[in-house]
Amino acid sequence: MFSILRHPLVYKNISSEITELDEDYDASEWSYNGRNVYRGALDSTYTKNYSLDIFWLYDDNLLRVGLAEHESNDHSIFKVLWFYDTPFGTLLQEPEWKSMDKTIWSLLTPEAFQDTLENKDLLLLSGKIITPEYIINDLPDIYECSECRKRSFSLNAECKSMKKIKSSKYPYFIDSSYILYSKPSDSKITQLCGDDRHHHHQPKLLVEEDVPS
Repeated sequence: MFSILRHPLVYKNISSEITELDEDYDASEWSYNGRNVYRGALDSTYTKNYSLDIFWLYDDNLLRVGLAEHESNDHSIFKVLWFYDTPFGTLLQEPEWKSMDKTIWSLLTPEAFQDTLENKDLLLLSGKIITPEYIINDLPDIYECSECRKRSFSLNAECKSMKKIKSSKYPYFIDSSYILYSKPSDSKITQLCGDDRHHHHQPKLLVEEDVPS
């Protein structure tokens, strides 16, 4: 989850399991943004570097449901971040993200699917997909040889005609299990991949015009 008070700080430990810090802690009930939760002990992990005091929040079943980040020098200044049903929704704090209940494989042509299997990864689809990790770490540079069509995350000395591939304006959003997600029209992700609110027909993956020649 991206911190609201200290962007681009990212909270990566977002399992629903109780933290070791809170296992023997007698949590008290609090109300955050109108939601009653149990607040764990002060997590000082981010106090020194970010001047933030963090408290993990739990439901009645002691499952973690979010966190509260408070300014260390003034706890009246705080923001609450919640866990949502999708990795994109949790990362960006946008609950409107929806799973499309299908994987990226369902959109591939038979040829593209076979090529992807042979390469054992999604490198052939790079430039057309965005994962939560890409949002956190930025989109990787992808290069393709215009002669042999091999792709790489770096310039390959064996290929003399390597060109950088442009990212699609209309990417597909997938998680680590290759599940597809649809974004809300006002998502923050628009700043990264362009505005496609008026785009009603997404192009097929790996179409020729999207690859430099």
